Amino acid sequence: MVISELEKTDMTRSFAFIELALIAGVAVMFIYYFILRYVDMLFTNISNNETPFTSENKDYLDKIAYLSLISVIISLVSDIVSSLFFGNSMVHIDLTNVIVVLGLYTIAYIFEYACILQKDSNNKMYE
Repeated sequence: MVISELEKTDMTRSFAFIELALIAGVAVMFIYYFILRYVDMLFTNISNNETPFTSENKDYLDKIAYLSLISVIISLVSDIVSSLFFGNSMVHIDLTNVIVVLGLYTIAYIFEYACILQKDSNNKMYE
């Protein structure tokens, strides 16, 4: 009986929402940490090599795009959960973040093609 009364109170719902929001916030912060780490490794690798078009840099871009997509999904799920808790019928979908993620995937594919061209160019030059 006590549990059912607690479930109905607004305070319990608020605490549950705050806990979920904190979990989502911490998860997104960890994701941003890894994104920034991969960006740092990418820039370091580009400055140390003759060409930026290496498979290692392409892998860094893939990881950055993948983590950015996960971040967008977590934000969307967090918005959906908050709308369920507070009874809002409107879910905020930010298309800018989706476009940025698609742009990152596009750059990763361009880097993949450039890596193939770079290897082909190196093979022809050193033959």
